[in-house]
Amino acid sequence: MELADRLKEKRSAIVSRWSDQVLASYPASGAAFFRQESDPFRNPVGATIRKAVDVLYAHLAERPDEEEAAAAMDAVLRIRSVQQLTAAQATGFVFALKDLVRQELPDPMPAGLAADLIEFHARVDALALRAFDTFMACREQVWEIRARQASARVHTLLRQAGMLADEDDEPPSGGASGPKGGCQA
Repeated sequence: MELADRLKEKRSAIVSRWSDQVLASYPASGAAFFRQESDPFRNPVGATIRKAVDVLYAHLAERPDEEEAAAAMDAVLRIRSVQQLTAAQATGFVFALKDLVRQELPDPMPAGLAADLIEFHARVDALALRAFDTFMACREQVWEIRARQASARVHTLLRQAGMLADEDDEPPSGGASGPKGGCQA
């Protein structure tokens, strides 16, 4: 049996475990809620992560639409970019898939399967690099928003204090508003 067949056969088990690992990276109280609550309106974080992980797995295992995978990655990393996570913590979930897949394979592994696994690991690595770029673009956008908000607050204070030459001055825009339609890098 080829790796692609095994990945399809084990899809639901691997995706479930991968989702659980991503959700477990949150503090205990949040992680429990994210895992248990299945209503996407009460738990948008958990629902987004579950859906995105499934799309990303399909992308790696079956190679569907690249744009759909990019959108799924963007959805997860938008959430993680506003949290107090390092880049490694935010994107490390991608690498976790390697171990989850390896656990589902026979030991010792047939030579043909090992070659397929090396190729699969290369796809995971490429996805992780894209995840890092996306995370950094999202984080940059967050900091730009914060800088514009701080500048607007200072402008408001200066206007209220009468320290601006013209009362009709607009607050500074802070430059470019970031990428349209998402943090995708």
